[in-house]
Amino acid sequence: MAGKKSKVAGYVVGIAVVAAVAIVVISALIAETPVEEPPVFGTETTRAGAEYVGSGECFECHQENYHGWMGTLHPYKVREVSREAIEGDFWHNNTYERDGVTMTMKEENGSFYINTVDRDGEYQDYEIHYTLGGEWKQRYMVEWEDGSLYTLPIQWNIATREWVDYAGAAPDADNYWADRSRLWQVGCGSCHATGLDIGYDSETDTFNTTWVDSGVGCEACHGPGSNHLDAAPEYENFTIINPSRMPYKKARLDVCGQCHNRGESKDLVADHYEIPGAAERFGFPYGYQLGTNVEDYFESVDPETDTPRRFWPSGHESSHRQQSILWAQGKHFDSGVTCIDCHSGMHGEHGTARLTAKQGNKLCLDCHSEPEKINPGIHSIHASGSCVECHMPRTSRTATNLTAYGGDMRSHSFQFLYPQATIDAGGLEYQTNTCNACHYHEDDDPEDLQRVVDTIREERERSFGFYGFIERD
Repeated sequence: MAGKKSKVAGYVVGIAVVAAVAIVVISALIAETPVEEPPVFGTETTRAGAEYVGSGECFECHQENYHGWMGTLHPYKVREVSREAIEGDFWHNNTYERDGVTMTMKEENGSFYINTVDRDGEYQDYEIHYTLGGEWKQRYMVEWEDGSLYTLPIQWNIATREWVDYAGAAPDADNYWADRSRLWQVGCGSCHATGLDIGYDSETDTFNTTWVDSGVGCEACHGPGSNHLDAAPEYENFTIINPSRMPYKKARLDVCGQCHNRGESKDLVADHYEIPGAAERFGFPYGYQLGTNVEDYFESVDPETDTPRRFWPSGHESSHRQQSILWAQGKHFDSGVTCIDCHSGMHGEHGTARLTAKQGNKLCLDCHSEPEKINPGIHSIHASGSCVECHMPRTSRTATNLTAYGGDMRSHSFQFLYPQATIDAGGLEYQTNTCNACHYHEDDDPEDLQRVVDTIREERERSFGFYGFIERD
């Protein structure tokens, strides 16, 4: 028995030795085999130094967002002229007179022209190269041989299907359309086209203006995307801006406010370009970068200095494109609510007309679930059926008035505008109000409307036991 145990022990020792040798050999082989690093498909880790690449580069990875964005208004702020892009009547209702100048709009051999006078007062055909807009109105832009871009003096209003004034038509008229002070590149360009490069050459007095997107492209809201295309794995979010992830409400507001604003740049045009006859300042926040404050680049219009041209005496906007100004002054902004809390369908996800998360009252009632308990008197009248009709009256106009005293753009102050404001201002020609701006009451006397409001509200407040305790707003 002892001999067998000894023999078994020998086998065990032998196996152990062989195993040990095998481990040593395998380890040596592994040590000699070069280790392959995992492949790295990108190098960029920050947004620093990124350049514009155009929305088309976003399509491969973000197809759903891209297709949704194409269904919004943003991509079509500037379009190369085509029959599809033209909204105005160039065939029948195609003449218009202003400043003693009769203009004629026409199509010839697939090209579109507006015949009007040049700087010498001589009539000539100006071939249209680009259309501007097409939802509320459409304007038309020419590019001259020197590369300068000008918007022709009339516009087509969509709702009323008519030609109306835009700029001075005659050379001796104020605000003449072809004056150097009205250069599109300086006045409007950066809010209509993404990645605008004015490209002015002072030695030849010519422009080689370029942009990466004809309209408000992906990079207008997300920033230049070249680093994002080359992002290292797991650094994608560090190389691009997502407005919904911005930590500060003002920064989120300014993503929209860079264009939904009105005023002029703080920078002088002459500090950047020596363009003879150009406007003194840019019409957009020149040099603005996402994540910074628009106010550092831009001086917005203000009710104290720009009433009545841009504001009603009540402080409500009378011009379009001032949504950011009114929003920043309101209670929603103070509560932390910003543009993208309501307009959360920027890629067309919700299919609503104005990119809102929900239509009309459905959106408002997500937060204001019991409006009848707040100011119950006024919320008992018929208009309480529509939050936006009362709290977002059409006080401003971009193309035409939809009613006698209401424009075609809604106020973003969210303050109900009582008829009393009209009475205090001396009449409807000086101040609109929520009730008269509605087609149902446009012919009613403001004093009668205010008496009705006061009576109904007092009766309802008494019935609820709130009379004398409600703060008016």
